[in-house]
Amino acid sequence: MRRGWALVTLAILGGAGGACRRAAPQTPTPAQAQRSAPVAAVVVPRAVAVLPDGWRDLKFGMSEAEVQHLIAGYETKPGIAWEKSARPRLLTVRLDAGAVDLTGVDPDRYHQWSIADLDDGAGRVTAWHEDGKLVALEVTGKVSADVFLLKATEAYGAPPEPLRLSFGEEATGASEMRAVSLWRDKDTLALVWPVFARTPVLLVWSAEAMTRRASDYQAHLDAPALADKAAAEAGRKGTRF
Repeated sequence: MRRGWALVTLAILGGAGGACRRAAPQTPTPAQAQRSAPVAAVVVPRAVAVLPDGWRDLKFGMSEAEVQHLIAGYETKPGIAWEKSARPRLLTVRLDAGAVDLTGVDPDRYHQWSIADLDDGAGRVTAWHEDGKLVALEVTGKVSADVFLLKATEAYGAPPEPLRLSFGEEATGASEMRAVSLWRDKDTLALVWPVFARTPVLLVWSAEAMTRRASDYQAHLDAPALADKAAAEAGRKGTRF
């Protein structure tokens, strides 16, 4: 997938999307079939290998003004306005740790904008910008989780990768395990999970920005232990003769 992937939430949510562009299936030759027969077919999650129409003009790296201008074209109810959070909190994904944590972030570095009840497909849309550039998007759907997953699978062109991740909240320390569906490639990660009586949530991250954020948060978590280790080492050196 090329960098600057176009986000595809509207088609998944049942809004004004379009048909997926797929190449016409090809019939394998007898020789090809014979060679492939002993090997079981493996479906690799392609997340964004085939994209439908929808919010294709919305790309990672866009400014806040660009995002809001494009989203305004999908508003179906007058008077809806974006709201900026004074204390942004970000769903920080750390796949290596099997965790998704709701964490506070620097309001000077990250801006969080939300718009509620955007249209018939999106209950709430939240966009995060890092240093003025779009890096993540969360959308709450208005259809059942089953229908949502079906639409996502059709939109992304491949079945998801099932995972169980620990969802935590930094402020309270509370956490719970949730089953999620994952699509990813080298540039993008998309997660879907049900909450609140099967209401689906889609979280899409720029892979580069997500890795950077995960590294920063892991360093924050490791800092107390590293400080204790450094203090203990300094104490041991201080008692040597």
